Amino acid sequence: MASTISAGLTTTTALVYSADTSGVLQLQTNGTTTAVTIDTSQNVTFAGKLTSASSLVLASNGTTTAVTIDTAQNVGVGVTPPTIQTGFSNISLGYAGNFIADKSSVGGLNILQNAYRNSGGTYTYVGTAPAEYYQMYNGQHAWYIAGSGTAGNTISFTQAMTLNNSGQLLVGATSFTGTARVMIMADGTYATLECQAPGTGSYGQIQFVNGNGGVGSIVTNGSTTTYNITSDRRLKSNITSLTSSDSGPIIDALLPRKFNWNADGSTSMGFITDEYQNQFPGAITGQPNATTTEEYEITPAIKDEQGNITTPAVMGTRTVPVYQQGDFSTSEFMAVLVAEIQSLRARLKAANIA
Repeated sequence: MASTISAGLTTTTALVYSADTSGVLQLQTNGTTTAVTIDTSQNVTFAGKLTSASSLVLASNGTTTAVTIDTAQNVGVGVTPPTIQTGFSNISLGYAGNFIADKSSVGGLNILQNAYRNSGGTYTYVGTAPAEYYQMYNGQHAWYIAGSGTAGNTISFTQAMTLNNSGQLLVGATSFTGTARVMIMADGTYATLECQAPGTGSYGQIQFVNGNGGVGSIVTNGSTTTYNITSDRRLKSNITSLTSSDSGPIIDALLPRKFNWNADGSTSMGFITDEYQNQFPGAITGQPNATTTEEYEITPAIKDEQGNITTPAVMGTRTVPVYQQGDFSTSEFMAVLVAEIQSLRARLKAANIA
C-alpha cells in the first residue's frame, strides 16, 4: 500500500510524497504525474527539465562546485567557464584546458591548453605559461603553438603542423607546393630533418621499403654515414664478367660537360641528365623536358585571429617543369669505369708500358 503526503490547497497538489514497499520516493505534480523519482540507490530521474534562472551549478561534498553550466550553455568542470565569443560553445577543464566549438559550423572544434577564446574572439592566456591548441576544421587538422605569455594577454599562435584534407602533412609550412606527401619547411637555423641515433654504434637512421621488402637504408656508425642500396648476390642471376667490349662503347659515348647553374651562375662540371640517361637509363628518373599541371594559390585564404578560414583561397592551375633527377655514382657507372681501367692496364702491360 502506497502512502501519500500532499501539500497544497486544492486537489491539484504541488507536492506529493509516495513510498511503496520498494522504498522509491516520488515527487508528483497534478496529483498523479511523476516529476522526480529517487530510487533506493539514490539515482534521480527527472520527467522534465532541470532549469535555473542563472547558471546551473552541480555540487559535490555538499558545497564544492563540480560542474557549472552558464546561461550561454558553456560548461566548466571544477571551474566557472570563461565568457567567450558569441556563437561558440566552450567546455573548460580546470580552466587551462578548453574545448571550443563553432555552433554555426560542422567540423569546427578546437582543443586548447592554457588558452581560451574571449568575448571578442581573441585567444587569451589563462596563466603565465606556453599555450597550444589543436584544431579540426574544414576536413583538416592543424597544430598551433605559442611561447610563454602573461595571464590575460592576447596569444600570438604559430601554425606549426598541418594535415590537410588531401592527406598531405606540412611541418613549419601552411601551404603545400609539389607532389610529395610530407613537406618540412627549413627555418634557416636548424636542420630540416634530423635523424638521431641513441648511441655512436651502428644504427639504421632511415629504411626504404616497398612491396619487395627493404630496398635501401642510411646507416650511421661512429662518425661515418653509409648510403645503402639492396645488392645481395641471391637477388641476381646470369652473373658474368664485364669486358672492354661492354665498357668501351659506353665510355666513348659519355659526354662530360662544363656548365653554369641558372640559379646562381656558378660553374660546374658533370653530365647532362638526358645525355647520361642514354647510357645509364636506370640511374635517371623522369623524361627530358617533361611538364605537369599543378594547382596553386592565386589569393591566399583569409583567416580570423583564431586561424579559422573566413574567406577561402582562390586557386588556379599552371604548367610547371618536372625536372629530371639522377644518381651519377651508381654501381653501373663504377663497374664500367673499373672494367675500362682494367682493360687499359692489360693493354699497357701487353705493350710493355709501365
